[in-house]
Order: sequence, then structure tokens, then C-alpha cells
Amino acid sequence: SASSSASSSTRRKKQFLLFPTLAETNPLKLVYTVYLVETFLVAGVASMWCGGFYATFVWMTFYYSYGLAGLEPVPQGPAVNAGMLAVLCLLFVPMAYSTRATDSTKAPDVNARRALKRGQLGLMVVSLPVFAIVGHYRTPASAVFGQLLFGLCLSSFGAGLPFFMVHAFPLKVRVAAIGAAYNISQAIFAGAAPIVMTALLEKNKLLPGLFLVLLGAFSFAMLHVYEHRLPPPSHNGDKVDDDVLNDRNALELTTVVDSEASQKDRFLEKKDQDNAGLC
Repeated sequence: SASSSASSSTRRKKQFLLFPTLAETNPLKLVYTVYLVETFLVAGVASMWCGGFYATFVWMTFYYSYGLAGLEPVPQGPAVNAGMLAVLCLLFVPMAYSTRATDSTKAPDVNARRALKRGQLGLMVVSLPVFAIVGHYRTPASAVFGQLLFGLCLSSFGAGLPFFMVHAFPLKVRVAAIGAAYNISQAIFAGAAPIVMTALLEKNKLLPGLFLVLLGAFSFAMLHVYEHRLPPPSHNGDKVDDDVLNDRNALELTTVVDSEASQKDRFLEKKDQDNAGLC
């Protein structure tokens, strides 16, 4: 079924090249027709950032302060959360540097996708221990330790995500597709994260950590499907699939050329009609 879905997507993209009028279609319409599957895959990848940030930083203020599920409030919990949010911002600097394109790879998003995977795997490893430690000790030190681990995972993932999303779509639909994918992920995962975390905490003090493990696993799975269903600029991490790169470049170039040719044809046709009207 995956191969048939991929061939269907390929056919739609070939139609996009064969009929120049499609190049002038509203980009958002192209997103939900030609690039619908890719948009939802990228939204799935982004779920860890959207849901994870709200769960590990926004919701944590309530986790520290209000004695949820009978837990003692963490002294200075909101201040700890605010301070660790500042640390998260600072961690983006070295993490973003690690996602840069290098001369050793032709695909510019190889390092970005490696950063995504580091963050995903890290969140799956640390989430349950963090909630076990903070839930047991309920001290500022345990809160700092826990959110520092979350910050390392999210900063790695968040630094790679924009670079990954930019290279996931061709130029014609890039802005519309990124906007659609990111907002779908925000609406579903960020919107639900605080409610889900609170509901799980009422059942068991470790279940919020399990939710984050599943969120990281889901994001990792979506990235895996994206890489193998429709190979990005680098098919297997280090080795670049030149055919895929050429296809993508050809798609963008043909779209631009067809659009310009179509505009020129319409201009000449209108000019002929005007001249005929004058005669």
C-alpha cells in the first residue's frame, strides 16, 4: 500500500509538471492535493516539539505549583520553570550550530535530521526517570535537573526542525506547506498536551512521562516513514540520492518556467484580442 501511495503521489506531481495552469494554483490548494501526505508526515514529525514543549515547560508550572494528584508543591517551582525556559533558549545556540550543512554532505538537512533523532531518542529515554525523580523529591534541585534534561532533548529537536521543514517541500508550496503542517501539529498536539498530562497524572504519577515517551516515538516513526516513503535530499543519512535531488530541482525549475511561459502566453493572447478589437 505504501508503494501504491507513493506512485499515486508521483503521478500527481507529474501532472503538476505537465499542466502549467496548476503552477498558478493557490499554493495552499496544492498542499492539500499534491503534497497532502507529505504535509501530514511533517506535521507528525513536528508533534514532539509542539506537544513536548507545552508538556515539559508550559504545563510544568501547574505540575510544580498546584499540588496536582496530591503531590506537594515544588518550592519556587514557577521561578525554576521560567529560569529553565531561559536555559532552553540558550541551548539553541550550540544545537543550531550542529545542524549546519557541511562540505562532507550534499544534502543540507542531513545534520538537521540527525539532531531531530537525537532529541526524539533522548526524550524517550529521560521522560520516565524525570517524572520519577521530580515526583519523589519535589525539590527545586530535582526540578532543575529534570527540566535541564528535557531542555537538552527539545533544543536538539527544535534546532533541527525548521531546517528539516524547509527542505521537506519544493519552493512553490514551501511557505504554505510549512504553515499547514506546523499549525496542524500545534492544534492537535500542543492543544491536547496540557489536558492529557493532567488527566494521566491523576491516574498515575509516572503516566505523564509515558505520554512523552510515546510522543517521541510517534515523531521518530513519522520521520522514519518520511525518509523511506519519499526520500528527502539524503536517502540514508550520509549517501545522497542524486536522482532525488535532481527530481526536486527539476520540479521547482519546471514549475517556475511553466508559470512564466503560461503568463507570457496569456499576455500575447490578450494582446492579440486587443488588436483584433481595434481592427
